[in-house]
Order: sequence, then C-alpha cells, then structure tokens
Amino acid sequence: MAHFHPEAVTGSHGTYQWLTTAQHELDTLLRRCPQAVVGKYVAVTSLDSGPMALTDAEKRDGWRSRNEIAYSPQIQSAENGRTERLPDGCAGFNEWYVFNSPFDLGELWHGNVFEAPITPGQVCTFVNFDAGFALHNPEMANLVSLFWKQLDWIQPESYIADADMLLTFVSRNEDIFVAVRNALSDIALNSFHEKAGECQGDLSFLLLYCLFFPLSQAASVATLPSALFGERWSLGASWVYLIQ
Repeated sequence: MAHFHPEAVTGSHGTYQWLTTAQHELDTLLRRCPQAVVGKYVAVTSLDSGPMALTDAEKRDGWRSRNEIAYSPQIQSAENGRTERLPDGCAGFNEWYVFNSPFDLGELWHGNVFEAPITPGQVCTFVNFDAGFALHNPEMANLVSLFWKQLDWIQPESYIADADMLLTFVSRNEDIFVAVRNALSDIALNSFHEKAGECQGDLSFLLLYCLFFPLSQAASVATLPSALFGERWSLGASWVYLIQ
C-alpha cells in the first residue's frame, strides 16, 4: 500500500519499505544521510544509464568491475561513491545495490524483460526505464512486479535508483529507511517554510499597493512586480495563482 505525502510517496513490500520523490537526487540523499552507505558495500549496475567504467584511482581504492557491474570496497565516506560519468558532468540514471558484506550480482541483463524471464544471476537495470519505473504507479504494475521479484532474489539491504524524474529508495533496514525519509522530509519542510514566507511577503506588498492606489488609478499589471502575476508559487503540494 502506498502513502502520499507532499514530498514523497512511501510504501512497503514484504520486509522492504520504499519511497519515491521527484524533489531530491542521489547526491542529496548521500549528503543528508550518509549512513545509508557508509560501512557497507555498493554494487553499481548503472552510472549515467550505462556500466560504470572505473578510474585508475578507483581501482587503487579497491573498486572492481565484473560483467559490467562495479563493486566498491567497504564505503568509508559517502563521497566514495561517484554519481557522474565525467567530472562536472550530469548525474542521473544511477542504480545502486547496498549490502552489509561483499556480494556478486552476476551479470547485467540486456534482453527485453517482458519477452524473456529474468533468472537469478542476471540483473535488469530498472532505473533506465526512467518515468516508467515508479513503484507507486498502478499503470506500471507489471514492471514493478518484475522489480520486486528481482529484489527478492538479490536481498540487498537497500536499493537506490536516481532517474531523470524520480529518486527511489528501498530498504529492509528500518532505522536506515526512517533516517532517509526524515532527512529528505526536513529538506522539503524547510523549502515549504521559505516559499511560504516569500509568498506572504509578496501578498503583503500587493495589499499595501491596492490600499494606496485604488484599482481605478492603479498602474497596469505589466508595471507591477512580475512575481505577483502570472507566476506559480509552490507551497508543498499546492499551487497558488494570482489572477487579474
């Protein structure tokens, strides 16, 4: 069952709890909740929609690559995990499996998941379905069912997918899941208060303007601050418009 919140959708599957959000990225999760990966081992099945090509520095640090899957040494810092293919490049379409001990996933699956069955030892990169991979979307039930089938085989502690539109976090470690959910919720709450404050200030200005300049004498809308008209303010999950 899924639960909708202004900042995320949460749900559960067996021993796993999950959340999806369109407001955050993998970098934000790692910065706000490093305990999700620190002290653990990460298997990267997708970096910028493709296999992670290890740098010489990463190899010296203990990263290894087998069958197009990159495996980390024990993560000492959240900064140990690269989220971009190139320095200063665009992050996204990253998929991580997080374990408490080294684990071999097998090989990447390159077939059509709807035409041939995935078997243990083969890993489909669901993050590359982008908006089509949404755990809360009933229209994607067939794809989501395949994802849970694969996750139940692999049994990682956590799974992270950072697509172009959605960040997905799944974990069977309740403490880690709650920490991630709260960390991301705090960001959304702070953003809400900041935007609400800005909106309140702009509305106060509008009321004062109308008080001193009756509508019959008021300047045209084009001469008023553009932020007051024709723009959209986000207040959590709500949208507020000012209409002429």
